[in-house]
Amino acid sequence: MTQESVPFITYSSYLRKRYGRRVQKVGIDAGFTCPNRDGSLGTGGCTYCSISSIRPEYCRTIRDVPGQIRSGISFFDGKYRDQGYIAYFQSYSNTYGDPSVLENMYRQVLEMPEILGVSVATRPDCISPEIVAVLHALQNEYQKEITLELGVETTEASTLTLINRGHSPEQSKAAVEQAVDSGLRVCAHLILGLPGETLEQQVRHGTRISRWGAHGVKIHHLQILKGSPMAEHYLKDRWPQGQKPTLYTLDQYIPVLSRAIQAMRPDLVIERLANDAPQDMILAPRWGGIKNYALSQRVADYMVTQGLSQGQAYQEVP
Repeated sequence: MTQESVPFITYSSYLRKRYGRRVQKVGIDAGFTCPNRDGSLGTGGCTYCSISSIRPEYCRTIRDVPGQIRSGISFFDGKYRDQGYIAYFQSYSNTYGDPSVLENMYRQVLEMPEILGVSVATRPDCISPEIVAVLHALQNEYQKEITLELGVETTEASTLTLINRGHSPEQSKAAVEQAVDSGLRVCAHLILGLPGETLEQQVRHGTRISRWGAHGVKIHHLQILKGSPMAEHYLKDRWPQGQKPTLYTLDQYIPVLSRAIQAMRPDLVIERLANDAPQDMILAPRWGGIKNYALSQRVADYMVTQGLSQGQAYQEVP
């Protein structure tokens, strides 16, 4: 499947255009926590979150960050040759700390010659002018692209409260705009199917983060994961305020996802189309472990058949 045959901008095509070769992300668990877990903001975390689902296996046994990267590169080198790597600070909130300590940790990674760039996953309310200034200075010093991956998840205030997210849409918007204005690349994370949200609301998320100036988006379908607060709601069929989530089947999700992409800015890079938690962690919905490339092809085929394309329904002004 070539980019010319896909009616949306894929992350792989963006990476090949920027770096001229295949690029692989290597996940890192740098030992961070989250203000929504350690008591400074709240406890228990977001209701959908089960952190064990997003830690690569080598992160469980190797604690130092450079060691994790070397282990990840060793694994992927066995699959693909002559590729580059992006270090992905993946677990919890990776800007939640003292800026000087964070700077030292980021430097360890940026100094590794195998690393072409860095992605830093975090929360909108863990972005400050000091953190942005550190990342901006490091990007200029090392001439390696730094991407902030911001867990926006939803742009609806009532949903953020319902899922115990602990920040507001206004904070999400401010974090995106601040990082973009500084010259950092921004990828916003969104979840489709959160409790109480209509189809129109889910589609609107992508339009809003497009207007805020985000460069990319990771789209996830809601999964009920073992060990998450939402798993308890699911097993008891008791939902806060009676608001149930939408647990899409694969056949239901593809049209919804296609409509969401249609309403996004035409140049937004679609970095992910669905969640991909380990199968043994998923309570619902269970899709049978479809691979990302296969899902991408099915979405592309559907959009082409329906005459849809990215940005077709996007409006810059509300």
